[in-house]
Amino acid sequence: MESKYQIVIDTKEKQPHIFSESNYCSGFVLSGLKTGDYSIVGHEDKLSIERKRNLAEWSQNINQDRFDRELVRLNEYGLPFLLLEFSVEDMLNFPEGSGIPKKLWPKLRVSSPYIVKRTLEIYRKYPNIQVIFGGGRDNAHTILNQIFMRYWRDK
Repeated sequence: MESKYQIVIDTKEKQPHIFSESNYCSGFVLSGLKTGDYSIVGHEDKLSIERKRNLAEWSQNINQDRFDRELVRLNEYGLPFLLLEFSVEDMLNFPEGSGIPKKLWPKLRVSSPYIVKRTLEIYRKYPNIQVIFGGGRDNAHTILNQIFMRYWRDK
């Protein structure tokens, strides 16, 4: 058994988390993933993590057919995660703190109650996906590291 894992970051990932060498990790490689944004080399068919950087991205994606197809594929993995880099409180306060410029708020076609409704529908429709609210980029990075370390240890 290999002693360290190498993280795969999808080539389409914008502003990816960067992983340094550690006791568990040998670093990362950029490669195309069929589903998700992060995995482990050699385990791309078992572990998949889809990440949403902020509430603005989430509020756009929840109505896209392309994203729904991504969730269908993700739900079929043995260990699928959806890591949201914001908190439940952020979602409840949308569009406040979303990163969407205030001048665009009157033109938004989604609201906080709608985003909560769609998020709950995703929980119900895709029961295998573990949805995690990361509460910010730094916390999300720690969560990613924990997912990888625990997966590697328990595989």
